[in-house]
Amino acid sequence: NAQYGDKEQLAGRQRIAGAIFEAQLDLTHPLTFGLPDASLPVFKNDLLVLEKPARNFVSVGQYSAVPQLAGYADSKLVNQFANTSLLVAHNVGNGRVIAMTDNPVFRGYFVGSGRLLVNALYFGKAFSSADGGDDSDE
Repeated sequence: NAQYGDKEQLAGRQRIAGAIFEAQLDLTHPLTFGLPDASLPVFKNDLLVLEKPARNFVSVGQYSAVPQLAGYADSKLVNQFANTSLLVAHNVGNGRVIAMTDNPVFRGYFVGSGRLLVNALYFGKAFSSADGGDDSDE
């Protein structure tokens, strides 16, 4: 049974307050245009997890198998993010939905992850996640 004095330490293990994680990107996807390397460090400060999609052409980037590069995060939390998606992009009707797990421009920490946001704004219609001749998701 935990004591009150352990409360702060327990709370610290249940959050990520700014660690650097490694993501692996699909450099052939339009949303990664201009990024020179498939390995991208990203600033992780949220517990949101995007499961890796079962469909092809939807996951643009995913966290590495051992994603933590720097900073503090409890090993249980780090393992929850291993091989999950960082960025997914898919068709919905005539539009596109692009989802990211973290703020790619958080405090301007990394320029590379900011490129993902810029590309999402400018190239949002430059891709199709449909795997046939049809441009819409079902």
